[in-house]
Amino acid sequence: MAGRRAKCNGCGGEFRLPAAADAPPPPPKAPPQPLHVSFNCALCETRMTVAVSQVGRKAKCPDCGHLTVVPPPPPPKAPVIPAAMFGEQYEVWGVDDAPTPAQQAAVAPPLIAVHCRLCDTLMHARHDQIGASLACPDCGARTEVRPPPARPPAGIQPPTDDGGYELDEASAPTPRPVPKIVAVEAARQHEATRTKQADPRLDKRQAAIEDAKPTMPRVPLVQGAASMLLTAVILKWWISLSCAVTATAWFGLQVLTAFSSGGGAIMALCFFVVGVILGGCTYVAASALWGAIVTESSDGHRWLVDPPGPNFTEWFGDAGYMFVAAAAATLPAWAVVRFVPLGPLDPLATGAAVWAAAFPLTLLSALEEGSAMGVLHLGVWSTLFKRPWAWLLLFAEVAALGYGLGWALGRIPQPVVLGPWVAVAASFVYFRLIGLQGWWLAESLSTEPEEREYDPTDYRQRAAQ
Repeated sequence: MAGRRAKCNGCGGEFRLPAAADAPPPPPKAPPQPLHVSFNCALCETRMTVAVSQVGRKAKCPDCGHLTVVPPPPPPKAPVIPAAMFGEQYEVWGVDDAPTPAQQAAVAPPLIAVHCRLCDTLMHARHDQIGASLACPDCGARTEVRPPPARPPAGIQPPTDDGGYELDEASAPTPRPVPKIVAVEAARQHEATRTKQADPRLDKRQAAIEDAKPTMPRVPLVQGAASMLLTAVILKWWISLSCAVTATAWFGLQVLTAFSSGGGAIMALCFFVVGVILGGCTYVAASALWGAIVTESSDGHRWLVDPPGPNFTEWFGDAGYMFVAAAAATLPAWAVVRFVPLGPLDPLATGAAVWAAAFPLTLLSALEEGSAMGVLHLGVWSTLFKRPWAWLLLFAEVAALGYGLGWALGRIPQPVVLGPWVAVAASFVYFRLIGLQGWWLAESLSTEPEEREYDPTDYRQRAAQ
């Protein structure tokens, strides 16, 4: 900057900057003397700091009590002046003299972007380095510098002399991939054709299997109702649940025995807790099987295709459906017992009968809604008026089942031991009938013609009105 003119900030006068002097700059001032000195204990290396006036004396360590002579402070280090501070300095652009970034990019030498072949580090090379290899500063791998790709012309290109546009070869469309579903269907058709050519009877048999659907009998509540219950899967569940219910009943009987014989409340409480836990687990397992029987019976299955799996956490969903449906069925039973004059009828038996009749409606409503809280599905409850004879048949069968269960429990020996086996079997029949009732209603209502929306342009609908 020597020789340039500058302006004084105080008076505003202009002057010319003189040339740099040949003499070195004056030496820097000596640093101030330290006021404290730090040192380590000679025995335990504890760091201590004392005043400079204590140099030469002995200082006592606060940790081990050893006396250590205070050393003098180290001599101050001379400041290191960078070599760039001497001679000509960097010049700073003026406010209006600095070039724009675009001008700097235009003046800068063109560089080629090179990515490391190993770690993808970005490097830059000059045009005279094309063909050479650059060493990556990160991983050390060498990458060949290739010429940059040609840039397409910017802006809208004018048409050619023949009056048409030229398409870039790089923008040509690639072959469209074949959708997976088309490939799968083609493979299936090819396999079917090959099988038919090998043995035509196999093709007819496969078509018969694919087109086979469960055919609903004329009265599902009577025809084929016992087909699902007489299988090995149901037999295994019947034995398991009957044993669990028997054990739960035994613990409940022990609670009453402990209270009546003076065994103490502690023993009765222990039996009660074990009975409640065992009864809850039994209810959850039974709910899973009851739900499977209802859902698969409503689909027309003659046997249990998908029984409850070993993952017991999946059983709690069916337990929730059963609990909410049973709780909702108690409302009409309570209303009948509370507000309807029963006369000589037993209120408890009447309430149980109303509950057994309302429970299929609430359970089928919840399954139709797909939610345990949807116990008031209008389509299911309206079947009481659309298909009353189907519900009357179900109620008659449920009443006969309940009467038979009561008769059996009153006449079998040791009802605490053998009663659960009869009750569990009756529950399977009850839920099988509920599922078949859902299948019957769904199939019978699906055959009704759907209501057409009113179309003012249809002359047939206008004539009917």
